[in-house]
Amino acid sequence: MLALETEVALPAAEHRRRPKRCPIAEQIDQAAALLADAKQPLLFVGSGAVGARPRVLAIAEMLRGAGRQLHRRQGHRQRPPLSRPDRRSPGTSLWRDTDVVLAVGTRLNQPQMRWGSDRDLKLIRIDLDPVEITRIQRPALGIVADAKPALAALHQALERRNISRPSRRTSSRR
Repeated sequence: MLALETEVALPAAEHRRRPKRCPIAEQIDQAAALLADAKQPLLFVGSGAVGARPRVLAIAEMLRGAGRQLHRRQGHRQRPPLSRPDRRSPGTSLWRDTDVVLAVGTRLNQPQMRWGSDRDLKLIRIDLDPVEITRIQRPALGIVADAKPALAALHQALERRNISRPSRRTSSRR
C-alpha cells in the first residue's frame, strides 16, 4: 500500500485568524484568590503561553512560587531564577509539596499521569482549548482564554491583593 501512487485533491488552506478569547473576570478573581491563599504555589507553563513570558515571570516573582522552565522552542534561552529544569527532571517532590498549581498553555500530561494528584491539590488551568483543560482530570478552575490576556488580568488581580511572600529563590534552584 505504501508504494501506491494516486492523484489527491487537497482542500484550499484557510488562513483565518481565531478571535482572541478573553478571560472572564470572575474566573480571574477566583484564580487570584486561590493563588493568594496558596502556601506552595507552582507555575507550569507550556508552549501555549508564547508571548506571555513577561507576565509569567511577574506572577512567579509575585507569588515567589517555583515554576517550570519555559521551553526552549519558545525562544526563551535564559532560565529564570525561579524556574526548575525541564520535564525530564524528577518533579514528584516539588509536585507533592504544592498546594495550588497554575498551568498555562500546557497539556500537563506528565504531572497528572505520572505524579498523580490528591484531593488537596487545587489545579488552575488556562488554555485556549476547552477540551485540553479537562482531558485528564477536572481542575478546580478552568479558564478558556488566550494566555497573554488571561495572565495580564491575573497579574492585575494579584497586584490588587498586594501579596508579599518570603523568597523561595534558594530553595527552587538545584
